Amino acid sequence: MSHIKSLLGGVRSQLAAGLDAEWEPRRITVTFSNGRKQVIRYRQQGDSYIFTSYVARPAAVKKIQLKSLARRILERNRATEVVTFGLGRNGRVEAWINHRAGSLQPGELKFYLAVLAREADRFEYLLTGKDVN
Repeated sequence: MSHIKSLLGGVRSQLAAGLDAEWEPRRITVTFSNGRKQVIRYRQQGDSYIFTSYVARPAAVKKIQLKSLARRILERNRATEVVTFGLGRNGRVEAWINHRAGSLQPGELKFYLAVLAREADRFEYLLTGKDVN
């Protein structure tokens, strides 16, 4: 997974104005200029990378009516073409992006990480009002 580190240009990098990233094996912590953070986990599955960020933990999910949550997830999926939102097997609301590993370029990676962090953080705030990542 050091391929991701090399695409980022090292352990620390700037994804965009006001968005800094810190690489660790299997995870990247994105810090916003306002101090909020979003952790993005990544893994290789077959010939693709899967980048995932948790939006809401099971305890927070239980406080939301399932029908309302499903509607809100559907609305978020309609609003973005890059990030997919869903309810994971573990009961968390998650956001993810898939990309072919062999063709991933540094600029694409930074773009995807920035979009995933922003969208996951925005939905996290809308659902919970907190910054728990």
